Amino acid sequence: MGVSSSTATDRLARRYPPSRVPRWAVIAGVIVLAAVAITWLVITAGRQSQPPVSAQITTFDIASDREAHFEMTVQRPDPSVEVTCTVIAQAVNHERVGEILDLRVPPDEHELVRVRGTIETFREATSVSLEGCTPVQ
Repeated sequence: MGVSSSTATDRLARRYPPSRVPRWAVIAGVIVLAAVAITWLVITAGRQSQPPVSAQITTFDIASDREAHFEMTVQRPDPSVEVTCTVIAQAVNHERVGEILDLRVPPDEHELVRVRGTIETFREATSVSLEGCTPVQ
């Protein structure tokens, strides 16, 4: 006593009716969304590939339990722009033990400049790192 294939087909058709949105509209919507996403990606990548300031810590020295010295290089396409950087010192457990929130790099005639500084810490640091630099508006 089997069920005929036409009855099963009818039952499946009633259970799963055709979509209310035409197939061409779904395809067009996916294409539009993909175009918007690709456009956003290209614009964002273009902006991020040319930051207004790039900097890095080149060397650091832990002078004592309360002090760390560092040297960093700062590069900016427009050397007449003043830059503010945030430099931090961390302990062995990655706890922040010192920081310079507004290290100012004044305008200069060179795109690439070296900056030396000292961070006072409240306990011994094991590393010095740069959180970031931004142009002063």
